[in-house]
Amino acid sequence: GGGGGKTDQGGGSRLPLPATNANIATTTAAAPEESTVFRKTANVSGGMQQQQSHKKKKDVIYATKCICIVSHYGFFTQYLDFLRELYRISLSPSKTPMERYIVNFARETPLPPRGCLEIKYKIGQQELIFSRPPPNAPIDSPPFPLLDLFRVITPETAVRILTALLLEARVVLVSTPYSNLTLVSELITRLMYPFAYEHVYIPILPKTLMDFLAAPMPFCIGIPRDFL
Repeated sequence: GGGGGKTDQGGGSRLPLPATNANIATTTAAAPEESTVFRKTANVSGGMQQQQSHKKKKDVIYATKCICIVSHYGFFTQYLDFLRELYRISLSPSKTPMERYIVNFARETPLPPRGCLEIKYKIGQQELIFSRPPPNAPIDSPPFPLLDLFRVITPETAVRILTALLLEARVVLVSTPYSNLTLVSELITRLMYPFAYEHVYIPILPKTLMDFLAAPMPFCIGIPRDFL
């Protein structure tokens, strides 16, 4: 995911960005339109606690806070931008509580219909645009981040992975950054259109389930490199 060592280069200030991580979790009860759940998490409490702790009484104890977006829709870039902007707001003197931004985003922002409308969402200085491609052209319009895929793997590697999936082979993706596993596995399976991947699909396999790699059926599984 994004790094805790990064800083905000905009404005004149340098604010540490929160550590982020992304993954896809398969579910037993699939959503009406999607078969996976996208999750983006960010640790947003570090800088806020350091700034506010000296104003509170000594007997007040602060705990690390993690905000996690769980959604059936893979708006990768928009979720990351929302969490980063939310973190910046938490460091600023604002009368609006952070929970109000979260409720507005999660409960009051509509889901755009496929191929029809764009939803523009404003938080702080950031404007997020949400749109979904039509069912008959899932990779022809946003939010499909095709360039992000080829920043991680070469086109030749993408073709080899896609060929293996179409031939129903067992595919294991290995990466050091966890977020790359999510990105590659999700986008490669979308490139299979008009086909759909119907076999075992686990973009990030927990270490306790490594025995699944010996399964005799076709699968697409991602594992962090430090599990090997």
